[in-house]
Amino acid sequence: MSAYWQHRIKCLQCGLHFIVCSDYKGWPNEGTTREQKLKEATRLVYCPECGGTGRKLIAKAKVPGFIFQAVPGDAQF
Repeated sequence: MSAYWQHRIKCLQCGLHFIVCSDYKGWPNEGTTREQKLKEATRLVYCPECGGTGRKLIAKAKVPGFIFQAVPGDAQF
């Protein structure tokens, strides 16, 4: 069965909750074009609301299915 990873993130600067979907459990250290140390790679994750690269809470969840089934899913354009 296919699955992907949801990286559920909360920005501790502005409080925004957002999700990044990836085929890689180790994102952003894995599956990106940059090979960096953990501390540097977490700076790649910036908040889409405030633009901050500071502290964040990050939880990972393995979700059955494919990313394209969730994004855009059945959304109307």
